[in-house]
Amino acid sequence: MPTLTEILSRRPAVLHSLSAEAPVRDAVRVMAAEGVGAVLVTKGNSLAGIFTERDLLTRVVARDGDLGRPLGEVMTPDPVTVGPTDTRSHVIEQMRQLNCRHLPVVVDGKAVDMVSIRDLVFDELRERNDEVAELHRYIHQPW
Repeated sequence: MPTLTEILSRRPAVLHSLSAEAPVRDAVRVMAAEGVGAVLVTKGNSLAGIFTERDLLTRVVARDGDLGRPLGEVMTPDPVTVGPTDTRSHVIEQMRQLNCRHLPVVVDGKAVDMVSIRDLVFDELRERNDEVAELHRYIHQPW
């Protein structure tokens, strides 16, 4: 079973963060410009939370739509994190239990990347396609 190190090494790190004092508007702009569904929220040098599309919908738009509100008020605080040696199946299970689609990847207390369910599903598909290709080569080899 592949680890996050293997999975995430196939793409550049995706790590966007803003301070807890930054307005929601800034997070929305970053998420739209970068095509990501979440940003990390920091207080000083520490990871304070995560702000996701779901947070935007349920904690901002559904309430009063105030995009000037500080991220610290509407983020998901103290997010569960994963490490680079965690396996794909472990991370998927974490996401299932938490009902989330993004988790920060942390090394020595520092966020180094963000893993999304998309990363995990695409890796699974790549692995299945490789298996099918290998079976196809085996079946069609000249005897």
